[in-house]
Amino acid sequence: MNIIILIFWIFSLILIWLMSNKFFNKIEVQGRIFIYYVLVSALFLLFFKGTDFGITENYIYNLITTILGILITVTLIDTIYNYINNKKEEAYRKTALRLLKMPIYTYCINWFYLYQEDSPQNTIINENFKSLEDFFYSDDFFSKVRSFDFNRHISMMKVLIK
Repeated sequence: MNIIILIFWIFSLILIWLMSNKFFNKIEVQGRIFIYYVLVSALFLLFFKGTDFGITENYIYNLITTILGILITVTLIDTIYNYINNKKEEAYRKTALRLLKMPIYTYCINWFYLYQEDSPQNTIINENFKSLEDFFYSDDFFSKVRSFDFNRHISMMKVLIK
């Protein structure tokens, strides 16, 4: 019976590894799930079936405290690793937002002022296109948007079409 339990535990380790590889793309998550499963399942296996495997009670208690120490250490390291990664990602996003704030702002201002009724650009749209839908689906509009340079500041009255 004890051999069957050990074989089942080993197969469950293989199954957990394969399932974590299938459902999670990041190796950090896969490793985290596998390590937690190994430690917690070994802890339960030793606690409930350790004496059946012929391990003395004192040695089981030493193994359990060692596994608990490893589990706490892995949890702390994982928490610190996630905290540092979140701080780095937040700093990266703030830097990216700070660098792209003005180009995105000017681009949005251009879109806002492009179709106001009293703007001079509105006559260009009315002369060349039947509706705004025709304008948005036109090749001219697509090429102008694609060629837009985000690295320079654009005044509010400059338009994307000629």
